[in-house]
Amino acid sequence: MAFESMPDLEGQFYRAFDSIDVLPQIFAQDYMTLMNQQAFVEAQSLLVSIAYWQYASLQQAGRIRSGDRTSDDPLDRVPITTARYDPDLGLVLYEAKDDTA
Repeated sequence: MAFESMPDLEGQFYRAFDSIDVLPQIFAQDYMTLMNQQAFVEAQSLLVSIAYWQYASLQQAGRIRSGDRTSDDPLDRVPITTARYDPDLGLVLYEAKDDTA
């Protein structure tokens, strides 16, 4: 697994490219199934690349769970976001609030 021996490099790597891959929560079960089947490329295709500042914004809003590269559970290793995923738009980071409720 990349960065396993030097976890500090992971953050530096993503900041250098100003992006980080996150898993929309809606795909968590599919991701786990694919990882268990050792279909790693297919599992990686479920991740969405977002700008590092967007990641920080989601994290500050409590809408993302950071990944833990040291975990034995593949699902715990990737950052997971509760942001809505739309098949046409992709990851919807910001939505207007409905004030009619």
